[in-house]
Amino acid sequence: MMMTVDEKLHAYAKNQKDRNIDEKKLQQTIIKSKEAYWDGEIERNMSWLEFLYQQASYIQKHWWFAQGAVLLILWMTMFLSDSSIYTRRCMGILAPSFVILILPELWKNRSNGAMEVEGATFFP
Repeated sequence: MMMTVDEKLHAYAKNQKDRNIDEKKLQQTIIKSKEAYWDGEIERNMSWLEFLYQQASYIQKHWWFAQGAVLLILWMTMFLSDSSIYTRRCMGILAPSFVILILPELWKNRSNGAMEVEGATFFP
C-alpha cells in the first residue's frame, strides 16, 4: 500500500517525537544554517550595473527614454530659469508624468499575474 506524502510526514513526526532532541545542538544547527544562508547571499550580491543590465531585459526601453526625457526637461527648466513661480508650477505639472509613464509596466505585471512577485521582490 502506497502512503501519501502527508501520511509519511505524520509517521516521521511521530517517530521523531519519541526521540530526545538536544536543544543545544538544535540551536547550533540553526546558527550554522543561518550563517550558510548569509554566506550564499553575499556571494550572489550583484553590482548596480549588473542589476541594471538584468532589469533592462524585463522593462521596455521606451519607458526609460520617456522618463529620461522628462528628467531632462525638469533639469533644463531648473538650470535655465531663475526659479520663479512659473518654474515651480511647471515642475508640479511634470512630476506626475513619472507615475503616468510607469503605469503600462504595472499593467503588464497585473495582466501577467506577476504583482505578487513584483511586491515580494527585493532589489539590492
